[in-house]
Amino acid sequence: MKILLLTLSEYGQANTILALATELGHRSDLDIHVGSFAELEKRVDSIRSRSRSPVTFHTIHATSLAQAAAEKGASPGEVVHPPSNKSNKVLHLLNTVLMPWDNEEYLHIVQEVEQLVNSLDADAVVIDTLFAPAIDGCRSAGRRYLLNSPNQTLDMVRMSQPKLRGLWYYPA
Repeated sequence: MKILLLTLSEYGQANTILALATELGHRSDLDIHVGSFAELEKRVDSIRSRSRSPVTFHTIHATSLAQAAAEKGASPGEVVHPPSNKSNKVLHLLNTVLMPWDNEEYLHIVQEVEQLVNSLDADAVVIDTLFAPAIDGCRSAGRRYLLNSPNQTLDMVRMSQPKLRGLWYYPA
């Protein structure tokens, strides 16, 4: 069985995908593929050395989320800070942090993912929830996929509840 795992290369987002790859690597009947930006390759190499299953890394040739955000002024030093009134001063960077790529680069990532998905023809595709170009790449390829996140499910579906229930029903 062939499994494709697509994730951003940033540690907080990639950790659950890497944990999944590690766990799946204990089985010898799987063919595991991880697609991400070049920064993640060393971490996948360490999984490969301990795995009973083959683990293949596929580089997405584009600027990673962190690099693209830093190029647009959303460096970690600007975004990460102790709780204070500075929190509201970085709200203007939120869009940049979540979607730092320009249209051409976003489309390039979508096309690379689409090509990877089509060429591998994996039995299962698992995507990091914040890796929007990968989600769009799978959609463009007409492939079904599973979402994986380091966040709890409530954080992802709260605002999709009917009658704005996400704002009043669930405690903070």
